[in-house]
Amino acid sequence: MSVRIGIIISKDYDYKNIKDFKNKYDLGFFKIFNKYVNNQLLEDEMFLQATKTGCDSLTGIGAYDLYIKDVSLIYQNIDDELIAQSVVDEFEERKQKYKADVLRWIEIINILKNIYKVNKLGLFWHMCSEAFDQEKITFSNRMSCEIKDITAEYMMKIKPDTIIFFY
Repeated sequence: MSVRIGIIISKDYDYKNIKDFKNKYDLGFFKIFNKYVNNQLLEDEMFLQATKTGCDSLTGIGAYDLYIKDVSLIYQNIDDELIAQSVVDEFEERKQKYKADVLRWIEIINILKNIYKVNKLGLFWHMCSEAFDQEKITFSNRMSCEIKDITAEYMMKIKPDTIIFFY
């Protein structure tokens, strides 16, 4: 299983205009035909795979519980102090990567909305067990967030299978 990030974008937006932008941020924005997703989208919406690889397990989106996790208990469970410290250091490094990833996504969203004038832009994450085009995704909610209200904490608290539209 792996986490995947999906983008919902205006169907009429020529996302080929953002080729250089996609390369700079290592984004895929590949059109995905998934009958489960497409049946839940509005007429003017299109589904894209956000990243080039589609494997987004290290994203900070939706990772709030991991980000705030107290790892000091590791010292109580691992007798070897060097191993315990190594595990704590690795986890702390991962937490920083979560935050950096979320800040990167906030920047991406702001640029797409403000510079490239993408009218409709939504984002969701899903825990996949199959290919993104075959996965049985059922959205639990469609929400809106003003650009000015986006914070790292907000992005980390996005629930799975919830589309957040930014305006």
